[in-house]
Amino acid sequence: GTCYMGKFERDVLQGNGNVEHYSGGSTAMRPPFNGRNSFNFDNGSSYEGEWRNFLPDGYGTYIWPNGSKYVGFFEAGCFHGDGKLYDRNGTCYMGKFERDVLQGNGNVEHYSGNKFQGNFLNSRANGSGKYSFRKTVVEGVWENGHFSTARHDSEGSH
Repeated sequence: GTCYMGKFERDVLQGNGNVEHYSGGSTAMRPPFNGRNSFNFDNGSSYEGEWRNFLPDGYGTYIWPNGSKYVGFFEAGCFHGDGKLYDRNGTCYMGKFERDVLQGNGNVEHYSGNKFQGNFLNSRANGSGKYSFRKTVVEGVWENGHFSTARHDSEGSH
């Protein structure tokens, strides 16, 4: 079944509240409507944050059953705006998202300590960027997630 704890006005759910949906229940209910709410989905994912027209919209946190997590802004149910996406291994993708993909300037910090800072297109390194690992820094141009061209400074180092 489904349980809603929150405010009702004239038989309509309003404002802040919590919805819990338990598998096997005979009653299906849509996620929260408008305002700040939390919702646990049948697939084990959860969302806590702002909703608009039954979709995450505004600032919130979405957590998958495998431990991956997105913290940031949503628009019409998609990651959209500034956000951080953590995968289940601890790698963090930070920057601007457009319709669920990292676009423009951003950073990736791998659980191993390796870092990439630069431009992204469709969540892949694309354009100028800098990759740091151990004591090595490589600056250059990436294309579709792959290193393409090294940039040399005046001393000829990479």
